[in-house]
Amino acid sequence: MRDFSKTGTNDNGQGANLDQTDSQIREITERVDCTCDEPIFCVLGMGRIGLPIALSIGERYQSIGFDAEPGRIRDLQRVHGRNARGSATTPQGAIHLHFTSLLEDLTSADIYVIATHMEQFDNATNIVSLVLAPGNVVVYASKSTARRLEEISIPQIETVAGMTCNRDFYVAYCGVEPHISGSNTKIFRHRIKGVRGTPEHVMWYLAQLQSAIPAAQTTPTI
Repeated sequence: MRDFSKTGTNDNGQGANLDQTDSQIREITERVDCTCDEPIFCVLGMGRIGLPIALSIGERYQSIGFDAEPGRIRDLQRVHGRNARGSATTPQGAIHLHFTSLLEDLTSADIYVIATHMEQFDNATNIVSLVLAPGNVVVYASKSTARRLEEISIPQIETVAGMTCNRDFYVAYCGVEPHISGSNTKIFRHRIKGVRGTPEHVMWYLAQLQSAIPAAQTTPTI
């Protein structure tokens, strides 16, 4: 597992300012040595928010698409060859993505993306807490606020996982746009923000990863 625990936080508690040049990004990532190997992503929630995120990430990085409903996973696995490997929804093909409903399949991930509806938020957080390892990052792709994450989600992870945020694991979040039929979704394209003073080098690393992920396309009808 990747270990991000190297440098401090930025002063405003929101992580680094990501509007920087490529050379600056390279300089800081080389300094903290946090891009030496490819991360494995896990996206939780294979609905209209999570599925396009997983398909987009799967075009570039090894990724796991998780849903707690086995029937949903069977449907996705049945059409994975058609939709995830080159179609109108994924031009490049999500060749690095596989789907699962098994918790044990999630333990290899470095970055967990929680992309469920709000009513499933706490359950998804609990699932991540059960498989979280030191050095992992949790990114909430939702309309949740930093205050909710700080007051509810982070304490939940700390209690279940027995870890401390910004020492053992890290949390960030980004907004999502509602799906508009017939157009590209802007899911996972918002600037990722830190929570509770996410360390600067973690924010830089996430920004670099995000910039390499293709824009999520219209939600597939799977």
